[in-house]
Amino acid sequence: ENAPVRRPNGDGEIHPLSGLLFCKDCGAKMHIRIDYRNGGKRHVAYCSEYHKGKAKNPKCHSPHIIDADLLMQTVAEVLKKIEDYSISNRAEFEALVKKNLAMQQTDQTKKQQKRIPQITTRLEQIDKVLNKLYEDNALGTIPQDRYEQMSQKYSEEYYTLKTELATLQEQLSAFENAGGRAQKFLKLTERHAAFTDLTPAILNEFISRIEVHERDQKRARYAIQHISIYFNYIGRFENEVTQLAEPTEQKIRQMREEIEEAKREKSRAYHRQYSREYRARNLEKQREYDRIKAREYRARRKAQAAAAQ
Repeated sequence: ENAPVRRPNGDGEIHPLSGLLFCKDCGAKMHIRIDYRNGGKRHVAYCSEYHKGKAKNPKCHSPHIIDADLLMQTVAEVLKKIEDYSISNRAEFEALVKKNLAMQQTDQTKKQQKRIPQITTRLEQIDKVLNKLYEDNALGTIPQDRYEQMSQKYSEEYYTLKTELATLQEQLSAFENAGGRAQKFLKLTERHAAFTDLTPAILNEFISRIEVHERDQKRARYAIQHISIYFNYIGRFENEVTQLAEPTEQKIRQMREEIEEAKREKSRAYHRQYSREYRARNLEKQREYDRIKAREYRARRKAQAAAAQ
């Protein structure tokens, strides 16, 4: 597989996930920048098409923002689980890969399979035409300029179709050789068994692309967000192993409750801090206010006592 192109971001850094992240909705690459807000430093990925055209007719209507550092942890977790499973259950893993690859066969693949015999037939026709042209040229039954014109036209078509045919055959061969693809992936897992640091080189060897989905609550700071990981050789591998990294419905509800509680606590903390700062700025006014309230309270109690007599 070809390695993705990695370029420094506007902050002069190249994040390990640079070139691997794509927007699920529009398919554009995602850019990674540094966020220094709240006194910290975190890497944030966002859809390049959204920021490119958000002023007028954006191709993507959401930034699909995701924390790239947290995503790195998730990717490392998924890779570790697949690595452990593939090494300890080789036969089962290879069978699952073949099943997943069969499910990934798309309409485009079927069109490619239909296209091959069409190209083969046309190549045979062009070959016959060219042979006839050569014969006519040798016998002098066709003008030289006409021969060169037609020969160039059919030769260009012939070599264009030959290139297309080779590409299609290579793609289909790679798809159909599911067992070989599984073996290549197994060699990767064995070579990088028990990795501790997920480097850009390891990411490039294992992963071809990661698609970032929209958050379950659009533009919400606290939300649940899914990703789709496509591996080299085996594509999108999904089974109970990778599902361990996916939250269950119960876990999602729990996460949502925790998120809402975190938002409430943040609001409460803000108001507590605001009250403390307000009192510090207006200490004398607050003391006078408290004295007035105390006098009013004593006056009410005194009036209540007098009325009781």
